[in-house]
Amino acid sequence: EKIKKMKDSDRRAGVSAPSMSEEKKSGWTKPVFEKSPEEKTRIKGIIDSNEKLKVLFGHLTEGSVFEVIEAMKSVDIEKGTDVIVQGEDGDNFYIVDSGSFDIFVRRPTEANSNGEVSTKVMECGPGAVFGELALMYNAPRQATVTATFAGRVWALDQESFQMMLATAENTKQSQYEEFLEGIPTFAAMTKFERCQLSDALEPELFDEGEVIIEQGVPGTSFYILEDGHAKAYMTRASGGAQKDEGQEQTAEQQKEVPDSTITQQEEEQQQQGGEEEELEVRTYSEPGDIFGEVSLITSSMTKATVRAVNGGCTVLRLSGDCLDELLAPIRETLRKKAELYQSYESLSKAKAA
Repeated sequence: EKIKKMKDSDRRAGVSAPSMSEEKKSGWTKPVFEKSPEEKTRIKGIIDSNEKLKVLFGHLTEGSVFEVIEAMKSVDIEKGTDVIVQGEDGDNFYIVDSGSFDIFVRRPTEANSNGEVSTKVMECGPGAVFGELALMYNAPRQATVTATFAGRVWALDQESFQMMLATAENTKQSQYEEFLEGIPTFAAMTKFERCQLSDALEPELFDEGEVIIEQGVPGTSFYILEDGHAKAYMTRASGGAQKDEGQEQTAEQQKEVPDSTITQQEEEQQQQGGEEEELEVRTYSEPGDIFGEVSLITSSMTKATVRAVNGGCTVLRLSGDCLDELLAPIRETLRKKAELYQSYESLSKAKAA
């Protein structure tokens, strides 16, 4: 169903906030705060260059973009000020014009489940954006943002945000956040971190037989199966690996192997002489199955090819410069999963026997 819908729909349509009543829409007046031509041009430049803002503003015409810019209010921020506070209701969305800000996420401590500790997760400066998540998801603030140097931000109030930027995109992004919440791999993430991750995910459709990951190339993306089916195949030299008694996996162990990366020993076996043959080593059929992550965290080549099967599949892809930062909260979980990849060798031997 999702595969069919994706084939028939556009990939991006803007963002969506909670629906507004027709009465409220008809009675709303767009605010206007005077700005110099230079200030308008500077804000427009930030919108055009920031990936997150491209999503928020991408569905608007040029004239509508400048109407939103006119509705933004200039707010001077003193050093040490908490611009937003985790747990509070969202009231504004902010674009940083000047200054420097630290972002903190408060989470329960491991030592004391009743205690909480704030962890600095990033820094931001001119051109950055924050505060949109609470407005997009109609949820409490998921982080605290504190000014480390005095500066100025452009603030768009919640009502204007919903009236001027509301379309369909956030419905999709909200669904992604809920989807991630149900996957054990992402259980250690806070809602803030899952929201950020969901905003970076790109849906992709693969037809049956189409390659998602190719064996023997640098890993550049992390994939989450959303719908459909895919399988991982390893190319090996025929007559290479022999069955090793006592090494077969249980069905549950096989289920826990989620990536297309295999061991160095298997790679060496593949490089030995003989004709190459393709061996099926993994099936991805459950929404939330992940693959591609180990080659990223180990900076290794992918050791298997992953293809869409049985009518194709849709996946959520994460890649780009932000990848390491977004996966940092679950890096240790991914590393522990990597320890299971020795089982790929025993699986291939058992299948080849």
